[in-house]
Amino acid sequence: MVILSTLVVLTALSTPQETKVFRDPRLGLTFEYPGSWNLRRENLFQILEFQVQSQRVTVQMINTDFRGTTEQWQQGMRDVNRASNREVLRQSEEELLGVPLLLTLATEVVAGQRRTYLLGLLYSRSNEKLNFRLTAPTEVFQEAERQWRECLLSMRTLSGDLPRPEDGTESAPTPGESASATPKRQTVWTPGQGRSANQATERLSLNASYDVLVPTGWRISEGQLKTTTLKGRLTVDGFQGGRSSGETTWSRLLREDLSQFKIVRRREEPRPQAFATGYQVQMLWRSGEASSGTRASFLAIGIAETRHWTLRYEGGDPATLQADLPLLRTLVTSLQIEPKS
Repeated sequence: MVILSTLVVLTALSTPQETKVFRDPRLGLTFEYPGSWNLRRENLFQILEFQVQSQRVTVQMINTDFRGTTEQWQQGMRDVNRASNREVLRQSEEELLGVPLLLTLATEVVAGQRRTYLLGLLYSRSNEKLNFRLTAPTEVFQEAERQWRECLLSMRTLSGDLPRPEDGTESAPTPGESASATPKRQTVWTPGQGRSANQATERLSLNASYDVLVPTGWRISEGQLKTTTLKGRLTVDGFQGGRSSGETTWSRLLREDLSQFKIVRRREEPRPQAFATGYQVQMLWRSGEASSGTRASFLAIGIAETRHWTLRYEGGDPATLQADLPLLRTLVTSLQIEPKS
């Protein structure tokens, strides 16, 4: 009976598990995951969902445009997690496909249950990088991490060529594209530029539902964000709702702002970027003529899974806006809102 039981166990272990294939042409990456897992898209994220001992586990994946240093990324992860009242247990750097894999392990208690998170960024030289967050109840996290790491070990590039580590220089094609087929894209700014990599974050009361997390030195008064070096008027707000709701808010802001202009002489709109905060940020700034004279404005929206924030800025004239732009660009890389505790 012992021999038979052993044979049964060995047969079960040797039976190939049905797998599915994850493929992302924009990242130029592919990997295998168990066929029992569920893959879905939710707002900005692609989410893998599975069970460990009847406990729900998720892996959220988002394509992130980050051109800063590894130290800036890791510091950003520490700031974001601590501002969200999560304990950072450790940070490490491993290697995957020959490039750094930047990892942060964090934990928090949610509704009486302790959760553990593994956050990772594949630091490849590409316009978009794989950014993931594994979330599991702490009691099953070790097994959840083991299963996710097996998926990572199956990862390959679509081109068959190994990626190169990020070097912070000009934009590069993804591993699945050829350089000749990909036009060069100007990097509007490098996240983290213009602020210290170890800058602290403050939590300020925004409205009845949300607090806003901003770098130290900012303050809030009647919905306006202020700092000693900002010349224009900056209004911040927070809303419930993810992608769909955020797009509606963004359309409304654009219409309201445009209605204040008689003539728009300059308009700039960088492509959306995702940051370590978990928000995908869209910006737009305009300058021209209004009925009262020259006018310059800056709009931004940051959209996460279940909420979004907006910034509305008026500088009065293009020169004031140009002076404030570096500060505004840096702010959106770290701005986030959290429900009041």
